[in-house]
Amino acid sequence: MTKRFAILAGLLLIATGAYAQKAAISVFVANPGGGWSSNEGTTANGDVGVGAEYWFTPGVSAAVNVSRHRDYEPIITFDPNGFPVFTTHYGYEYPIDGFVRYRFPGTERWKPYVGGGVLAVHARNSFGGRGWKFQPEFNGGVTFMINRRLGLDFDGRVLPNIPAYTGIDQSRFSLGLSWHF
Repeated sequence: MTKRFAILAGLLLIATGAYAQKAAISVFVANPGGGWSSNEGTTANGDVGVGAEYWFTPGVSAAVNVSRHRDYEPIITFDPNGFPVFTTHYGYEYPIDGFVRYRFPGTERWKPYVGGGVLAVHARNSFGGRGWKFQPEFNGGVTFMINRRLGLDFDGRVLPNIPAYTGIDQSRFSLGLSWHF
């Protein structure tokens, strides 16, 4: 699945660059976290992803993001006596976000925006199986332009009415770098 993710990300970036007059590509970490314990030592985690954005006008754009989300998945097996044995392993999901954004007039360096769109993910359902889930989501954030081409992105997303037991976070924060051309 990692190979498919890399191919999809590459095609997304190449296709956007080929047709864009005002566009950006980005890499980001969503829901970064970490900690330290005497048993585990130092840990860090987060979802990694890539994105592309195209501006139709100076204020209106469309964006697509693809990330890799790692989650614990329960596994129930039965021993020879018929008793259930519960274990977990890491499962991977690849959420795809599609947005339409409005970028407010700002300074040359700070570029605030709001948007809305759809999240599509092949996720767990309440019966333990997997299936495609489509959820509306709202988005907001700001890009700080380090220079004319490189931006630091702070982004937040909220999914209203997310059903339980899907493995999808109701709110997500991401931090990333974007290249504007």
